Amino acid sequence: MQNQGILAEFYVSIQKRVIMKLLNYPGIIILIILIASCKKDSATQPTDSREILIRLRHVSMGEKLGQGKALTDSSGTVISLSKFQYYLSGIRLESENPMETFREPQSYHLIKALENMGETVLRLKSVPESSFQNLVLQIGLDSITNGSKGGQGVLDPGNGMYWPWSSEYKFLVMEGNFNYPDTSGAFLFHVAGNSCFRTLRIPINSAGKDVELANGSQIVLDVELSALTGAPNPVNFRITNNVMSVAAGAGKLADNYAAGSFIRFAGIQ
Repeated sequence: MQNQGILAEFYVSIQKRVIMKLLNYPGIIILIILIASCKKDSATQPTDSREILIRLRHVSMGEKLGQGKALTDSSGTVISLSKFQYYLSGIRLESENPMETFREPQSYHLIKALENMGETVLRLKSVPESSFQNLVLQIGLDSITNGSKGGQGVLDPGNGMYWPWSSEYKFLVMEGNFNYPDTSGAFLFHVAGNSCFRTLRIPINSAGKDVELANGSQIVLDVELSALTGAPNPVNFRITNNVMSVAAGAGKLADNYAAGSFIRFAGIQ
């Protein structure tokens, strides 16, 4: 037992001597500080559980959407919807520093606007701690994905958003009925084709300052149906009520959803 105590004291004395010698080298001290700071920083890095939410509130002139619900568009036309869904893709959060821009991997979402009382929540996973100035959304699918001849999940042709005869996806589908004082009828809008793919850049910053998004923050967006049938190409349902190609009016509808009023920033919660 006495020998073990002597050995322990011997090892402690050696350790003290080694440490004292190392402290005589400034480079070693800097290295120790850097290692300690790296360990500290690594503890604050975001984990896979960190997420930012995007909440889409689908409305028409302030009224929430719903299946079969009577709504009024910007021209005063009364419409009711039986189906309204579209693809959002390529979601990213842009920072002033391009190196800090967050891009959602495999970013494809099929938005079913008539479900859940017109509200849809998207969850962006593993978003790094940073400050952001723009939310970028794409309506439709890029040309490579659009020509992929079917996929899985939200890209499964079984979702009813795929034309097998042309091997391409429908970017937006809206179906229902219209009602004018002098006439009424059904309408069907199927927007498809690479020329209808649009990118929307939505500022989310305030007073020119980037916004820091905490874990669980919600970016709230209002999706305004009346803008889809309004400017710059107002829809007269008497004339335009069956759209299944660019020539029939799909390109004009795409210009409407790209004009800036269809999806609008409503705040951060």
